[in-house]
Amino acid sequence: MCKANINGHDLRGRHRKRARLAFFDLKYADLSTLNLAYADLSGFDLRGADLSGANLLGANLDASNLIDANFSHNIQNCRSFNSAKFSVNALPWLILHPKWPLFKHSVQIVD
Repeated sequence: MCKANINGHDLRGRHRKRARLAFFDLKYADLSTLNLAYADLSGFDLRGADLSGANLLGANLDASNLIDANFSHNIQNCRSFNSAKFSVNALPWLILHPKWPLFKHSVQIVD
């Protein structure tokens, strides 16, 4: 599988509903207005990415690196974040996710 590096790119306005984009490097990308509904983002490097306004409804974030990623309540709409990595500041949003009890032992929280 190819690995594309588009870190730092502004992808606002792009439509990726139900996209299969696993293993892309999206470090520091501006994804703030992207429609990522039902996208498979498993294995993504999303460190420092801006997901603050992205539509994450049903998105799969399994095994993704979300350290220093910017998001808000929209993380509660994702389908899964099993084995993902987050910064400690994400914890207040994660514990509100309906599946937090299922994933809390597999996620990695870093300072």
